[in-house]
Amino acid sequence: MNLEEHRAIWRFDEAMEALAPLVPWREPIRLTLLEPPCHRWGCRLCIARVGLKGVDVPMQFGSEHACRTHIAAMHTPPPEPYA
Repeated sequence: MNLEEHRAIWRFDEAMEALAPLVPWREPIRLTLLEPPCHRWGCRLCIARVGLKGVDVPMQFGSEHACRTHIAAMHTPPPEPYA
């Protein structure tokens, strides 16, 4: 993913946090899937950006730790200004 794609994600994240500040956007959400029956973890920001399409959604993770690692890598802008 290039810097422009990351910037677009960070701008979306900021917009979502401004729109619904009480939602814990940077916390994983537990998902219950019916087929196959299992529990997964989802990234709230990715789900808000692209939707929840089923078990093939790439932002579903098998562990809470994996989801938190994704959030730190994809949804945390660098400390310097990126605008």
